[in-house]
Amino acid sequence: MDHIPAPLKGKVAVVTGGGRGLGSAIAIKLAEQGASHIAISYGSNKTKAEETLATIHKISPNIKTHSFQADVLQDNFGSHVVKETLSGLGVDHVDIVVANATNTEGDKVTPASKLSRQEWDDAMTGNAFSSLDLAREAVLKMPRGGRIIMISSGAAKHPTGEFLIAYGAAKAALECVSKNLAMAWGPQYGVTVNSISVGATKTDGLQKSLDAFGPEFDAMTKDFSMLKRHAEASEVASIVAFIASPDASWIVGNSIPANGGALAVLQG
Repeated sequence: MDHIPAPLKGKVAVVTGGGRGLGSAIAIKLAEQGASHIAISYGSNKTKAEETLATIHKISPNIKTHSFQADVLQDNFGSHVVKETLSGLGVDHVDIVVANATNTEGDKVTPASKLSRQEWDDAMTGNAFSSLDLAREAVLKMPRGGRIIMISSGAAKHPTGEFLIAYGAAKAALECVSKNLAMAWGPQYGVTVNSISVGATKTDGLQKSLDAFGPEFDAMTKDFSMLKRHAEASEVASIVAFIASPDASWIVGNSIPANGGALAVLQG
């Protein structure tokens, strides 16, 4: 019996922040969809990154993997990620880039009344500039048909109160970066650039927020969705994998919703 080939068969991918949470789910989903080479960066938790790679190898022991440490606030974040990906996987190009890493922790957010300039700058660097820096380094090593995907948040459009102002503003800036690069690089490099607007998703990061802010925050984030629940990380990862696939070639410069209808009014 003939088998339908996996849509990402033979693709080379890198997922920043791929050691845990949503990033881990994305890396695993790319493996399930046929990616043959997968690199993941992690902030500090090497053990979690190794667990992600072990899961990938259970899908197929033939998948070439590499994990490495990278800090979104470091000056050479983009070049470091690209160099580690190419050398660690033993390749000369990358087909799929998922800019997922962030420096924002769900239980360590500061209200607007106490927000420092440094915290604001770090949020912008850790989300918007780091994604730009990675994209501009990676695109030089991408063949035509490549995919650059930036992980955003519903907080970029949906007001959630003063605690997420810096994070929401940084994700809104990321979406602006994504759209403008899409316009410039589609004709120039033949790649697509999109962002994924993620709603509240069951990850360790969300759990930290739930522990910090209590039942009211839990209820509020569930009520954002038309389905009145939090997403499974695999549900969001499936959307990312589709945008990474050849079938998504006509989706470009968009902020794709992955939020259970949370932004339905704004999306039209």
